[in-house]
Amino acid sequence: MQKLGVFRKLSGGVGINHLSAGKFSKLAFALPPRSEQVEIVKALESQLAAVEEQESEIARSLKQATAQRQNILRAAFAGQLVPQDPSDEPASVLLQRIRAEKAERAKQPKARKTKQKKEIAAVVSQLIDVLAEAGEWVPAQEVFRRCGVADGALTDQIEALYAELRALDKAGRLAVEPVVDAQGRKLYDKLKLRAG
Repeated sequence: MQKLGVFRKLSGGVGINHLSAGKFSKLAFALPPRSEQVEIVKALESQLAAVEEQESEIARSLKQATAQRQNILRAAFAGQLVPQDPSDEPASVLLQRIRAEKAERAKQPKARKTKQKKEIAAVVSQLIDVLAEAGEWVPAQEVFRRCGVADGALTDQIEALYAELRALDKAGRLAVEPVVDAQGRKLYDKLKLRAG
């Protein structure tokens, strides 16, 4: 209730509060004794000095870290971080050899596309042979493996095999049967070539 009385005294009643020095000069509030005020100022100054000291220590540490990073990089490029094997060739010789090998490869004709097309054709022709040879249900992953499509296979090889599977399916020559677990979740497909 005391606060309400203070606000009434300041505003003069209801409405917008108008504060003036005259109204504040009539208010009484408690001040700590002079000796306590001096101690509060000393404590604050001590804390501010500690903050300034920490800030300067952080700045110094950041400079040291930057210099240390540069020293480590310099030592790494000079080969001073690990013991050196005298039988190792110098980096300059290694770089020259790499450049020469790269230039030599650039001169050679690129026959990779032709090789990829041959590999894809081989995969497709193998599919019918694999299914015909099995004569019974074969897991799809096993068909892929027997066709040479396994981990690390080229995307073109996989797409060619799927295209051939779709073509066989549309022609009615491919039988697909899902294998499920006890809960009815599909585990994989089995494939079989239909007579035709």
